[in-house]
Amino acid sequence: MIIKYWRKNGSFYFMKADFKYKTAYTDVIQFSLKDPWLFPKYKDDFAGYEGLRFYGWLFFYFGRVYTGLLYPSEAENETVKTLVDPQGHKWLFLPREKVVDFETVLSNIKTCYRNGKELEFTRNYHGERYDITAKLVDKK
Repeated sequence: MIIKYWRKNGSFYFMKADFKYKTAYTDVIQFSLKDPWLFPKYKDDFAGYEGLRFYGWLFFYFGRVYTGLLYPSEAENETVKTLVDPQGHKWLFLPREKVVDFETVLSNIKTCYRNGKELEFTRNYHGERYDITAKLVDKK
């Protein structure tokens, strides 16, 4: 599901939500006539985006960067904007900067789902902020 779309010069950005794996990512497609890559290649951390591996050849380039995790919203009246999946469930976005060791979590998440596990989130309110904890449990 596309959450947000924007364009900057010859670059098109599509922020998407994957409710099955509870992840959010941004796909980047770029067309550029400046400095073409004559041979197919890739570049890591392109344009300062950590985790963005950019592939391309000649005038066409593309890449994907994971931007965070999605966790279910339990409250009826959330003060922040929620995402609603096709089944009507509400989700909140947790940016990658707030996840400890995001790359490890991301690399293990799909493997765990294939092996019959799923993520279960709990939120604890402490003063002015929430602490969010995720743990792997067997699918119900």
